Amino acid sequence: MAYPHEPSTLNPFLAGGDSPATRDLVQLLMPHFFVTRPDGTREPSLAATEESSSQEEGSSNDFVRRVTLRDDALWSDGVPITAEDVRFTWQTIMNKRLPIIARDGYDRLTAVNAQDAKTVALFTRDPPSARLGNLFSAGLGVLPKHSLQGKPFANSLATSWPVSGGPFILKSWTRGLQMVFDRNPRAWGTPPALDRIRVEFVPDVVTAFQLFEHGDVDVLGPYPGIDQQRRGALLGGARVTSDLGGTWAGLFMNTKTPALSEVRVRKALAFSLDRAAIVQGLVRGEGEALQGLTDESATAFSVYRHDVAAAKRLLTDAGWVGSGVRRKGSRELSVTLALIGADELPERISRALHAQAEQTGFDLNTVALDADEFWRDWLRGSRFQVALVVLRDPPGGGLRAHFGSSEGENISKVSDASLDTLLNKADATPSAPEAGGVEQRLTQLVPAIPLYRARVTLIASRDALGVEANASADGFLWNAASWSRAG
Repeated sequence: MAYPHEPSTLNPFLAGGDSPATRDLVQLLMPHFFVTRPDGTREPSLAATEESSSQEEGSSNDFVRRVTLRDDALWSDGVPITAEDVRFTWQTIMNKRLPIIARDGYDRLTAVNAQDAKTVALFTRDPPSARLGNLFSAGLGVLPKHSLQGKPFANSLATSWPVSGGPFILKSWTRGLQMVFDRNPRAWGTPPALDRIRVEFVPDVVTAFQLFEHGDVDVLGPYPGIDQQRRGALLGGARVTSDLGGTWAGLFMNTKTPALSEVRVRKALAFSLDRAAIVQGLVRGEGEALQGLTDESATAFSVYRHDVAAAKRLLTDAGWVGSGVRRKGSRELSVTLALIGADELPERISRALHAQAEQTGFDLNTVALDADEFWRDWLRGSRFQVALVVLRDPPGGGLRAHFGSSEGENISKVSDASLDTLLNKADATPSAPEAGGVEQRLTQLVPAIPLYRARVTLIASRDALGVEANASADGFLWNAASWSRAG
């Protein structure tokens, strides 16, 4: 298959590992409690059963979620996958000495105990919410204790996985070219139908289509391209599937960089953009308008309609004046907009963003980067000011992960006590009034501007069977064990 981005690391818990590329490909290697289907429902994988109840021992306000693992679940070296692996994974995630970026939800647990070899108890002070169902799932999973314990975690999974708990093993990784995954000889659950999946890194969507037409690849996607569904339908015999759900695009702003530390400037940028025109004219069938930060029903960001006059007033009030590119003293209102350079649709959108922001006095300078540099270095470096980011979220969204003050995935670096309080309450009880208050507070702070909910499209040849698009955090390889070739 042709795939647009090469990951910078295979460790989904460290910087760069929050990229869609890492989370997509590690899906073949990492065991998960559950897998999220395209319709949003959870399908048991490593978890055979689960139950939640009040805790019998310790504090009366503790609750427990007890998960029983499959008896037949093994690592690829024949060692059983056990409750101790789950406990080790949680301890690793919560180890403050490690540069972990993905603690959201895991920090809600007060303890993780192995009650026997295949039964693990997850303790929390709050009644278990739907969000806790994403733990050890939704793009993340369970680590092999026997293979990683005592080794430097920051390096152990950077370029390889010593053992696999998924349907395939990583046979080889040739940088800049491909990854080869072979069938796991000790795969449990659905036996993989394929001997091998070869992932070719083809950043350019035009080249990817040419390879597909010549029969050099069997599957395309998911590519952030223009009119992917229509292009696929024009290919003779191709099967096109798409899903609209947990994948979305937005402009994230570094709230600590001087030009954007003033909230009035961030609000002015939001008013400068005609997001509706961008969706209608450029995104079209590849997504839909988004008025909240990951919540499909949220409408809070509709207050930021395209309003040049409002944007100019805010900039003037903030001390940015003049015609053309605005200035404050000797400084110009010049901001760098970073994006992944090979992505066709974001590249076109960046031109529209530049033209629209220019009308109110912003100078958006586009910097096109390779995917690995974008995710690994740029978003957490000092040069990051604004970035066009595409994220894949778990069911229920990832607001706390993206905007919580203590969260490693908070690339906008927003820090607000009121927002943290709302995020924590909404995370514990998603139906509480605070859940709506989160979006309202985010519109006051504007650490990011939602652009569109992206449609994930996969294109498969007539001989590649079982390929089905999935926009959730589990990615397009969610059911790769069921893929097969005709005949």
